[in-house]
Amino acid sequence: MAVTLVPNAIDRVGTVAYSAPTQALDTVSNQVANNGAMWLELKNSGASTYTVTFTLNGTIDGVASPGKVVSLAAGADKIVGPFPTSEYGTTLNFVAQNVAVLGKAYQLTPNR
Repeated sequence: MAVTLVPNAIDRVGTVAYSAPTQALDTVSNQVANNGAMWLELKNSGASTYTVTFTLNGTIDGVASPGKVVSLAAGADKIVGPFPTSEYGTTLNFVAQNVAVLGKAYQLTPNR
């Protein structure tokens, strides 16, 4: 089932307390709103290496790109991003190789 992550707003006030990613990612479809200042924290909770593939918008010379692939070793954490909207769009689409990959989204927001 598709997973839609909601970005945690990050600002100078420090309103978001840190907690590790807990949302299992889908092996078919994941998405998150992308403002170009958004990044993901990925955690592999499994015992094998898994990948996460990010979809690029459009084509290059008429050929669809396979997208950016990030590899996560067993037990590894990675922070990935930001994702320019010109290349990834205002909705970032991605798939995880296994549901053992957990994710959490963050987005920079201007202070009021």
